[in-house]
Amino acid sequence: IENYPEFKPLYETLFSLCENIEGVMNMFSKELYELDRNTAMFMVDEYSKLITNLKEDVAEKDNLIAENKMTIARQDDLIAEKDDLIAEKDDLIAEKDDLIAALEAKIKALENK
Repeated sequence: IENYPEFKPLYETLFSLCENIEGVMNMFSKELYELDRNTAMFMVDEYSKLITNLKEDVAEKDNLIAENKMTIARQDDLIAEKDDLIAEKDDLIAEKDDLIAALEAKIKALENK
């Protein structure tokens, strides 16, 4: 203070603050409370955004799954139609084979006469 008398009011203020530790701690306590509250609000906002984005992603994937199910159903229908056509062709082939066998038997019978 003797070397720098212009700082005397600052030293007195600091000294009075040091004497009132409870007041200083109370001031820090209020600031920490506000900081904690702001941090909690920020985290809630961030998690809300994250949840919204995740819900949108789930909705998009649900739509893709629904589209894929419809595509699979259409393909199943096409496969069933093709299976029916194959069965019809197999029946026709069996009928023709029977006719060929009958004709071959008639030809052999005619040849043997």
